[in-house]
Amino acid sequence: MNQPDVLPIRSGAYLIHKSTAPRARHETFSAAEAEAIRLLGANPGATFIISREEARVRLHRSASGIPLTRRKS
Repeated sequence: MNQPDVLPIRSGAYLIHKSTAPRARHETFSAAEAEAIRLLGANPGATFIISREEARVRLHRSASGIPLTRRKS
């Protein structure tokens, strides 16, 4: 396999997906990059996007089912 191009994007878009979507979590950019390169070997011609989780948004409900106020992390 040829050496892949890794293109850092400093002002890229924020990506939104369901938290139930399968994904791997990596503690460092280097680890995520290595995994993307590994996956590229199994999926030639694909493009893999490395994104950082900034926040999770969900609705918290009380036992009665009534939405509670926003929780701060």
